[in-house]
Amino acid sequence: METNPLAHSADDAVRVRKLSHAVAERLRGQIVSGQRKAGGKLPLESELLVQFKVSRPTIREALRILEAESLILLGRGARGGATVLGPTVERAAQYAGMVLVGEGTTVGELHDARTVIEPFMVLQLAKKRDRKLLDELQSYVVEGIRAASASDYSEATICIRKFHATLVRASDNRALILMVEMLKAMQQSEVLTETADSEEGASLRTQIQKALQVYQQLVELMRQGKGEEAQTFWRKYMERTHAFLDRTGLGARKIRH
Repeated sequence: METNPLAHSADDAVRVRKLSHAVAERLRGQIVSGQRKAGGKLPLESELLVQFKVSRPTIREALRILEAESLILLGRGARGGATVLGPTVERAAQYAGMVLVGEGTTVGELHDARTVIEPFMVLQLAKKRDRKLLDELQSYVVEGIRAASASDYSEATICIRKFHATLVRASDNRALILMVEMLKAMQQSEVLTETADSEEGASLRTQIQKALQVYQQLVELMRQGKGEEAQTFWRKYMERTHAFLDRTGLGARKIRH
């Protein structure tokens, strides 16, 4: 029988579940706050038993909860301990992506969300004129154009994804990074891969070629430090893309995980 102020149920199984969530909550708070750093180790099971004054099944269930949340990685054996992974944007985005899929989110909805966020990011990055960043963006455009010219639209699509991923991660605004990473399964990822090489994807293949030319122009505006012009340019491009998605019916497609 466990004696803990957090436990009030007469049923042992229910008590273990309640206590395990309470223990997991305490450990989760330590990880999220940075008190326990990524790469470090949680105390051994024997130490946790003393610290929380609960049973071994409760501790093990609490650790399984944290492992399911990808906050820790359990080691092998009682002495293996648990390695702290910590929360990441990628894991949050993966979960958010599953929520969007479950809610029946469409490609058009994803694009609309990006239209609100990305022009502002372009403005901020253009002001920085980070040569290394711009050279990297330029390399993806060049590779994409080369691939599209060779009718390798799958490779061109990969270049487009890399362009967007680099653009997003260059931002210093962590909130925006998280929001855009949540939309990582954007319409290029969802639609281009499926239809770019098909006969019915002729208009889409043309759209890919046009998009890469637009990306080239965007990089040039950013290289010149023309922030407001780059922001307006990108917003108008995304609005045209929205019209394309509506016209072709691609915007109504539901995204898949």
